[in-house]
Amino acid sequence: MHKVLFVDDEPNILEALKKTLRKESYEFLVAHSASEAMTILKRETIQVVVSDEQMPGMSGSQLLAIMRQERPQTIRILLTGHASIEAATRAINDGAIYRFLTKPCNALDLAITIRRGLQLHELSQAICQLLPLAQAQTRLLRKIAKHKPNVIMEALEGEPALVPDKVLEIGPLTEELLAEFVRIREFFQEHSAVMAT
Repeated sequence: MHKVLFVDDEPNILEALKKTLRKESYEFLVAHSASEAMTILKRETIQVVVSDEQMPGMSGSQLLAIMRQERPQTIRILLTGHASIEAATRAINDGAIYRFLTKPCNALDLAITIRRGLQLHELSQAICQLLPLAQAQTRLLRKIAKHKPNVIMEALEGEPALVPDKVLEIGPLTEELLAEFVRIREFFQEHSAVMAT
């Protein structure tokens, strides 16, 4: 089951979020401070973190900036009641946040944002797992094509003219897939403040 961590120093806000999102299909974890959130992140695998900006000790954007370094695969969402372009830009640049939402935010918007964040996390994990495998298969196919070309030709039903091209296409395609994922993620990060307004 997916785990989503909500960080806010106001217990009544956390309770309201829990009540609002009770029908969602993920485990709802709470932290009342950035330091408590860091403790939870050390013992739990968290897919999405939703943090308030204004907290004593460490702001939400500072927490998400640390998380970017320590848990880069975790999707980061920032909530703030004091929205400004400067704050949004800092949060996006320092914490590479996925979305920037102003408080009070619509419950449906928050639910959809979290679901999309979970989908993005799953896509990121799938790419991270598949890319090394695809790269290894490409290296293996290149070795086979070089040393035993007949094996590949037989597998391709005797189309020798296509063998080198097909083998050499796999590597660049996997690299293009990863590059496209990075571009999509950067697009969401760059436009998160705009989409949140």
